[in-house]
Amino acid sequence: MTEKAEAPIVKTLAWAVPLSIIITAAWTAFIGWTPGAFLDMVDFQDVPCLGPYFVIGLVFLLALVIPPIRNAIGPKMLVYMYMVSGVSWAFAGYRYPWADYAGTFIQGRLRSLWADYIPSWWAPPKEVIENTIYYGGRAFIDPVWWPSIFGWALLHLTLFFSFLFGFNIIRRIWIDIERVPFVMIEGLTPIFEGYRELRSGGGLGTKAKILLASIPVGFFVMLPPYLRMVVPWFPDIYGWSVTPHFWGGGWYDLGSAAPALSGVIAGPFGVCDNPAMFAIAMLTPWNIQFSIWMWNVILYYILPTIAAYMGYYPGMLENTSYRVCSRRAWQIANQPPFFLEAFGNVGVLSTIVFMPLILNWRVVLATIRCALGIATPKEQEEYEKGEPFSYRVSWIGFIVSTLAAIAWYLAAGTTIIPAILAVFSASLWIWGYTRQYAFCATFNSAGYAHGYTWLKLYWPSGDVLPPQNSPELFVVTRPIDSFQGNCYGQGVGGALFRTGDSYKLAFNEKVSYRNTFIVVAVTAVVAAFTGLITMHGIMATVGWMNIPVGKGGFGAPTPSAWDRRPVSGPWIPVAVAGAITCAIVAFLHFRFVWFPLEPVGLVLGAARQFTYLGYAFNFFVAWVIKGLVLKIGGAKAYEDYVLPFVAGFLIGYGFTIFITQMLGMFYQLGWIAV
Repeated sequence: MTEKAEAPIVKTLAWAVPLSIIITAAWTAFIGWTPGAFLDMVDFQDVPCLGPYFVIGLVFLLALVIPPIRNAIGPKMLVYMYMVSGVSWAFAGYRYPWADYAGTFIQGRLRSLWADYIPSWWAPPKEVIENTIYYGGRAFIDPVWWPSIFGWALLHLTLFFSFLFGFNIIRRIWIDIERVPFVMIEGLTPIFEGYRELRSGGGLGTKAKILLASIPVGFFVMLPPYLRMVVPWFPDIYGWSVTPHFWGGGWYDLGSAAPALSGVIAGPFGVCDNPAMFAIAMLTPWNIQFSIWMWNVILYYILPTIAAYMGYYPGMLENTSYRVCSRRAWQIANQPPFFLEAFGNVGVLSTIVFMPLILNWRVVLATIRCALGIATPKEQEEYEKGEPFSYRVSWIGFIVSTLAAIAWYLAAGTTIIPAILAVFSASLWIWGYTRQYAFCATFNSAGYAHGYTWLKLYWPSGDVLPPQNSPELFVVTRPIDSFQGNCYGQGVGGALFRTGDSYKLAFNEKVSYRNTFIVVAVTAVVAAFTGLITMHGIMATVGWMNIPVGKGGFGAPTPSAWDRRPVSGPWIPVAVAGAITCAIVAFLHFRFVWFPLEPVGLVLGAARQFTYLGYAFNFFVAWVIKGLVLKIGGAKAYEDYVLPFVAGFLIGYGFTIFITQMLGMFYQLGWIAV
């Protein structure tokens, strides 16, 4: 079957908007009825990046057995389905809208010391909450909630459009020049190849057959722990609910299980034995796999052990009990002599955001010249050909959206400098996370630990720090703490991840960048409102306290957190050292082919949350396996056999999450008895 030309964007939006509404509303509802242990899994395993695999895999399987679907959905339509589903899932997660809006601000209004400092349009007064959503019974959303719905959607959308227009500006650098892999998109290659074979009618090749065979593998391998979380009597086959595992998601405190080792080496010894994380790690380029685990060994094992024997970290080697060993990551990251939280999450993270712009300053300058209308006709044609819009439109969109985000904070009661710093901080962390996600499909998800950094330059400490009961302090820091710095791949942060994925997929599949922009932008607007409206509808009709996600509560921040973030101590010199180290590593990696370490591995290797959850172990194992495959069979063996298997495994994992999520919801509703 010959491939048709790309459909007009209006026809694409005609099905994209309903699809976005369905995905966002359904998953938001599923999350609302999800038991707590399940939330830990779907939160940290970044379901937003697996959800699109589930959608594409479902279409593939349906097209395999239903010819009309095969004929109706072409490869380009499949591309847009991936974009729509990815952005939609970003606005339908646990963090957004449930935990970081309802769980923080609604609960905070009810019982927090900060209750009086929450602006009226962030959440209504306590008595209104109790009468309209706390116990349900309403026909639909009370009108008093619409200012909050629009207000929180606008925070995400103003930031998102700042990022989206910003990506237009740097697209050439990331996609064309650096060829940033966006590894989740690289994993789609065998899926799209197999789909084209299916539509051609010539039979499926080896890659497609391996892909199909590995889908049930992923499904059944990941099924036991998820069933355990939604069906109480299902056996704990993997032992994830007993010590030395913690949180129920495949995180293992190896140090407490091997005290002879953790008693002489001052490392956290957190290990993740979740098969899905091994699969995701396999997508990462081999040199970055090495860099991640090697930096982690250096920064969290070798150097801290030397420091411990020199007198730092008193008592660390003596205490090898359960959960204490893995929590050594906190001590190493936040205490002298290394202050790795400031080193990595401030210095290195900032550098990996700005360094591509500095190294490609001529391209950045050319975009500005085009925007100002002072570029030569030849330069204008060279740089703007094929871009979504002219650079003038992109720069104006970027500036206006950024100013709108600053205005959001001003409307909430902040002064101008904190508002600017809040938007700058959110932008810096999320762009840094996106850079990490692009290379290894994971990121350091502990942004709350350093989201206050730049505000501390304005309010250092002591006498000039705002009073701990300052409304402005709360208004500036709380959105950073939750929605922005601590995004977990959801909300506006997850939407930027999907934007990068979308532009990379458009590059691979020769899809219009302008149409990509339109589809992503419209989906973001639809999904941002749909997630919030669905959540409020459930709370109004069923009741916040009558659904599993609402019963636990999430609380609100404490003022004491300020002084220990990013670290308690002289963080600025350490952050500068991190920036310099990152620049040197980047130069050596670029200048000398033999130099194996690079900046993305450095920022993840230094990341406290990444280390605590034991993800470096996954990348070490993936590095060994991938190295053997490349050594024995070369790149062709990896592309022909390993990549299709990993893609199919992740599709199967997506089916596991979807089916068990529905089972959990039906069980909580009492629709099924298991």
